Amino acid sequence: MTTKFKANEGYLNIALRGLCSQGWLIQHVDNQNNAISYETNEESEIAFNYFYLFEDVTDLLQLSEDYHPRKFEIEPFLRLESIYKKYKTNYGIKLSNEKTRRNIEEQILTHIEGVIVGPTLVNLGITGMFHKYFMESRFRPEEFHENHQEFDKLLKILTELGWFDEKNGAYVFTDIGLFFAKRASEYGVTVSYIPTLRKLDNLIFGDPLILKNLATGSEEIHVDREMNIWEVGELIVHTLK
Repeated sequence: MTTKFKANEGYLNIALRGLCSQGWLIQHVDNQNNAISYETNEESEIAFNYFYLFEDVTDLLQLSEDYHPRKFEIEPFLRLESIYKKYKTNYGIKLSNEKTRRNIEEQILTHIEGVIVGPTLVNLGITGMFHKYFMESRFRPEEFHENHQEFDKLLKILTELGWFDEKNGAYVFTDIGLFFAKRASEYGVTVSYIPTLRKLDNLIFGDPLILKNLATGSEEIHVDREMNIWEVGELIVHTLK
């Protein structure tokens, strides 16, 4: 495969293992001969034919690189809003009655929901949305964000997902919202490595050292370190409690 597709063996192996973790490939590890091989299964063709559904969220991750992750700027949000509208209608898919196909359809839609919700959840946590004040009382968008009109649209999306209850323009966390809010930091490590995920094309099919060949003293680019440290700090606090 590395020869045919001019791929980097290490990163290609990681990518294929990722597909195995979703149940879409089977990995065989032969420790005696130090060999790894893969094969397709009954889910492979079904899943692969739906991979076009990931295009929007992949584009969103790429687009968001040019904006500050904690400011909820308008351009990335508009893209997220567009994706959410498609997600609400299952991207136009009529869910199958056949069990295996339906499970894969729902699995992929859950992945898309994860890209909508995961970074949003973590960035809200870092910027203070899960402060005791917001979690225990009703609040208005303008109390949290200066661009409150657009931020209100984000809160409406989260309301539709069951996180908030909205009444006369004021929001309060639901039990579901509190459940996620209290676990926001647990998503932090995963989300903090989005900078690496943005470079998968290069890592697999281009320069595998693109994230490492930096001048001495340069800021690391493979991870959102502020987010990563915030997550670790939050976990320590929760552990001490």
